[in-house]
Amino acid sequence: MNKKMIAGGFATLMLAPAVAAQEPSIRSAGGAKSSGIEEIIVTAQRRSQNLLDTPMSIAAATGEALESAGVVDTLSLSMVTPGLVVGSSAVYAQTYLRGIGNDSTTPGTESSVAVYVDGVYRAQLISGLQTFVNLERVEVLKGPQGTLYGRNALGGAINIVTRDIERNEMHLDTAFTVGNKGRREARFYASSPLGERAGASLGAMTSRSDGFVTNLFDGSRLEEDDYYALQARFTFDVSERTNLLISADRFERDDTRGTAYGQGSAVPLAAVLPQASMLAQAFPEGSLARAQLEGVADRAARFTNEPWQVHNDAPAMNKTVDQGISVKLTHDFDVLQFTSISSYRDLNFEGLFDADASSRPIFTFGARDQVGRQFMQDFQLVSTLGDSPYSWIAGAMYIEDHSGYQNIRQIFPVLGVLMAGVPEVQVDGQIDTEAVAVYAQGSYDFNESLRATLGVRYSDEKKTMLRADTILPLFGMTFPTPGVPDARRWDAFTPHFSLEYRLANDILLYGLIDRGFKSGTYNITDTTGANAVNPEKITAYQAGLKGRFFEHRVAAEFAAFYYDYSDLQAQVPDPNSGVTKLQNAASATLYGLDASLQAALSDRFGLQVSAALLHARYDDYIGLSQEPDLLNGGNEAVSRDFSDNDMVRAPRYTLSASLDYRLPLSTGATIKFNLNGFYSSSYYFDPANRVEQGGYTLLNARLSYLFAKGFSVAGWGRNLTDKAVLSSHNPFAMGDAWQWNEPRTYGVTLQYSF
Repeated sequence: MNKKMIAGGFATLMLAPAVAAQEPSIRSAGGAKSSGIEEIIVTAQRRSQNLLDTPMSIAAATGEALESAGVVDTLSLSMVTPGLVVGSSAVYAQTYLRGIGNDSTTPGTESSVAVYVDGVYRAQLISGLQTFVNLERVEVLKGPQGTLYGRNALGGAINIVTRDIERNEMHLDTAFTVGNKGRREARFYASSPLGERAGASLGAMTSRSDGFVTNLFDGSRLEEDDYYALQARFTFDVSERTNLLISADRFERDDTRGTAYGQGSAVPLAAVLPQASMLAQAFPEGSLARAQLEGVADRAARFTNEPWQVHNDAPAMNKTVDQGISVKLTHDFDVLQFTSISSYRDLNFEGLFDADASSRPIFTFGARDQVGRQFMQDFQLVSTLGDSPYSWIAGAMYIEDHSGYQNIRQIFPVLGVLMAGVPEVQVDGQIDTEAVAVYAQGSYDFNESLRATLGVRYSDEKKTMLRADTILPLFGMTFPTPGVPDARRWDAFTPHFSLEYRLANDILLYGLIDRGFKSGTYNITDTTGANAVNPEKITAYQAGLKGRFFEHRVAAEFAAFYYDYSDLQAQVPDPNSGVTKLQNAASATLYGLDASLQAALSDRFGLQVSAALLHARYDDYIGLSQEPDLLNGGNEAVSRDFSDNDMVRAPRYTLSASLDYRLPLSTGATIKFNLNGFYSSSYYFDPANRVEQGGYTLLNARLSYLFAKGFSVAGWGRNLTDKAVLSSHNPFAMGDAWQWNEPRTYGVTLQYSF
């Protein structure tokens, strides 16, 4: 590891408070209390443990802390978690943790950072964009979690935990919010015991806004919100040792979120392509091609790369329904606890957006019905041996997933006629996944200071591309893609080994060795054939220190890591067909540091500072890059050597800091103020390091007045500096289509709780 980088990293951490950084979120221990740092209990290792006693790098925050920080969903979670970069392309999450992630948006391709909600795996990329409802806490597990979490936890995992049902008394929480951009939100949560053996909770949220992007083509507003979320839970004590928990949830959206694309190219294809009426003259009178082109409107080419403005001529639509149910059964034996989690999830998405990002009718992308059906069964046995030096966990998991399009529309009113004689192509296909895994992990305490842990997981999975038909609606013709149906099977052996040494009751040293893998898959939109990619693999070495000092008024964490990463799945443009392919194209080396400091400066002041430093570069990678074609417009595929280039969305350093102030009043009321800042260095969106997001600073703040009777009023602001940050970059042949984060938002929230 680069010694200068390590030394510079600790120096940077010490100077971090002077650099506008933030992390109230992921507070290693909740908030400041008069007795010191509040403890957070996490379940990262499938059992309840104190955050500062868990031998791995974890960023964990309570729902209350995240709300104070202005973190309302997984997109904004990156602001309070150094090393985490969460973006989105259209409606698909693109999550990177310590440089590990992927940009694919097709069904059957899963994130390299696994997302779990109440123990249920969310396989769909759309489900990776979670709006927080009834939130108890969030845990971000850094580094591969190959043993306890398995597939697709290559870079780590995000555990979202919702509130437990109240078993002793009724609890009610309601909130109403108004803000700029026409924002109106309402939130409701109620939880109550139902007799001595049962309880139930109900949570709901609805949100609307007028949109933050202006479409200069017709003056409309895009990127508005119109969604609701519901969650209902019921628990019943079957016996003194057996508990049943049933949870159901539904999220529904009908708006234009994720559909507005600006144009990043200086000379997109729209700027040089002749008008359709002129091109029509090249075809004979009465020909179908001439009739098709004459039916296309001639428009001047208009486009913009200005933040929060677009020239989109195509209609925009995002209709999403994501719903599911889970049943959790827990039984306590004398020396172990048995848990069964059975879940089923159902996702439907229908969308439409302007993929050429211009005023001309060149390329419209639409998904008439993207589906995702997932069944998961997870069995766990956890030891409860008390004072025994042994502790262990064992389990088995089965996942069945069906993901695909019914169908995807690619509309080329001009190009399609010129190149193939058809203005529209539809692709219809599905990928089925069947995955099975067994795992076990055990720990032994040699004495009060030293513990060793060994774990192993064996995974076996099969993916089948049932079909990927190319349909030409104009002629009523269907052409099965060559080579499908096709099936592949992969397996993986992912061990874990760790040593923990407790220097004192409040200081823990640890070292880890882990293996992780990301599932192999297909690109369902690749109409040239069933080209499968093999799993990605990673070997990770980590070491860290956690401690509490000065009577628990200060908590500090340090972690260093080194990754050997191979068989990266990369999206590669095919210069012959124009189709985007998936390939195992690269290997990479990553190393870096994470550090955080939290202090209860007084009974009223709390401070948190955290930092992440990252070196992430490709070792050996020769591939194709979409680069500007200034003569013909748009982009062309050019062969490049990406070796030693920075990896995608891997900022070299990120810093965060937060300041909390709490003032009790003699009336029984309380004033709370929270200020959060975040800084990221620059990073790239492509392996060629052509498209760069420059370094940026974000600032959030919240001022609350809590009345003595359970009422509160809060004024809040997010992205107060109104900084434009790219959320995604898509290099099409027509040019560079990209999307932006939200601009400055602010509002007032009224809340009542008892």
